Amino acid sequence: MDWAVEGLRQCTELGRAKGVMIVLQNHNELLKTVDQVLYIRNKIASDWLGINLDIGSLRAGDPYEEIAKLAPYAYTWQIKEIIYRNGKEEKPDLPRLMEIIQKSGYRGYIPIETLAGDPRVQVPRFLAEVRSAVEGL
Repeated sequence: MDWAVEGLRQCTELGRAKGVMIVLQNHNELLKTVDQVLYIRNKIASDWLGINLDIGSLRAGDPYEEIAKLAPYAYTWQIKEIIYRNGKEEKPDLPRLMEIIQKSGYRGYIPIETLAGDPRVQVPRFLAEVRSAVEGL
């Protein structure tokens, strides 16, 4: 982890010098837990480093508690059709997720990702579900 911190610190400093934001994605590989993501984020206290919050890669506990802990650091998102609660797949509660995003103060785009089936069918369907949740705020 400290090796990753040092590499990201160098990237963040270069990004700051060039006007480029650096985002770290929790992707269930090196970063499997919220504590690991926050360990790195807290070691590099810079506004030039944020998180690409991948809701489908949080698999250890209650996904909404984990998302809420990372949301203040999210510079972008990966909203997926599947989340994991204690390692088990389920559909996300999109209205609850949109509330967390809104409470975090996030003001950017909300990227979506579908992983199975024909994207020409899945993306419009999932986009409609996400839009409905946003409109319900």
